[in-house]
Amino acid sequence: MLNQVTLYKALPPPSGKITAACKRIARAKIRRGYRLRPSIWSNDSEPDHQEKIVKDLIKEGQFPPTYIFGWDEMLKMWFAFENEVLLDIVLDALLELGWQPYLEDLDNMFCTAALAVHCALLELSNGGFVHTEFTASDYKPMYDKLQKYIKEHIVPDAELLKRWVEYKKRASDRLKSIYSSHH
Repeated sequence: MLNQVTLYKALPPPSGKITAACKRIARAKIRRGYRLRPSIWSNDSEPDHQEKIVKDLIKEGQFPPTYIFGWDEMLKMWFAFENEVLLDIVLDALLELGWQPYLEDLDNMFCTAALAVHCALLELSNGGFVHTEFTASDYKPMYDKLQKYIKEHIVPDAELLKRWVEYKKRASDRLKSIYSSHH
């Protein structure tokens, strides 16, 4: 979460800047991050391959979406919001916007990154590209569901909460490290 009082003094309202940065970064990351492009050695049609993978990632009625989960190789388990694409979007967007000093909590940014991925995947869902607007108002219901998922499934579970807090701390530390090396 951003310290909105301080941020509003420095910049115009942030939601449009955040969504634009997150979506642009999501577009750049999803093809590799979700293997939407078949191997160069494959004879598979890229549009067909892409359409199949995207449809699996954004199945209607599936919640939480599979694309938010990241695999922990040591524990051999999946964890919500630990997908590397989401992490890259969060870090890159905050660095690009210069908002690291205003950072208080990352729940909002991870939810926004997840929505940006969803929007970017929708653009590729027919195997080609169809522009889809990414506005806070259009995605608010899904944003609220993601926030509710954190509150109802991660927060009440002591182990998941401990991991989520540690994951966000590590992401924040990484962000501060990158930011300080450039300033």
